[in-house]
Amino acid sequence: MTDQLSEKDIENISLEDSEQYAVMPLRNTVLFPQQVIPIYIGRKKSLRLIAELDPKRKYIIVVAQEDGSIEDGILFTGFAYRFASLRVI
Repeated sequence: MTDQLSEKDIENISLEDSEQYAVMPLRNTVLFPQQVIPIYIGRKKSLRLIAELDPKRKYIIVVAQEDGSIEDGILFTGFAYRFASLRVI
């Protein structure tokens, strides 16, 4: 059984008490809700992000990259899509 939030639950989420999560852009990959697939990580920054995650909380936010050829500054230059997904590693 999976824990799914209803649309009403999502609307009632308070951002004041929310936690912070690391964000990792993905090249050539789009993850959809409930989808379980392996993620192939090649960037040293991304590998370090995964290695440094708290073992008790292996959550990250993944976002699809619009242009896979861009290496740095993806989240700050507008080269990532607006929608992201919270994932368990």
